[in-house]
Amino acid sequence: MAWLVPIQRIARALTPLGWLSVALCVVIVVLMSTCVTMKIRHDADARKAVIEANEDRDVRETLSDKRTKDAVSLNEQKKALDDALDAIPDSTPSARRIARACVELRSRKHEPLPAECGPPQG
Repeated sequence: MAWLVPIQRIARALTPLGWLSVALCVVIVVLMSTCVTMKIRHDADARKAVIEANEDRDVRETLSDKRTKDAVSLNEQKKALDDALDAIPDSTPSARRIARACVELRSRKHEPLPAECGPPQG
């Protein structure tokens, strides 16, 4: 064990103050390595949070676009239905038109209902 000889010489040569200096250096190195490790972990967590926020934003934008398209489609369908209902002559409404009007009045909670709608549904 020839490699131990230089270490043993250094150990005998150090005074108590020297040993204190070595211990202090070891403590400083351990603290610095801990801080560096914590910083690396913090940076990784921050990058992960940014990536997740970007993904969430993309999902929200996609869903917003879909809701907008659905709302436009729904409005177009409602307009087409209203136009079709308006195209029916008003002179003698069909039973279908009366039923549709009654359903719409009930959904709006219109009181009192016309006699054509029948008795109130409870």
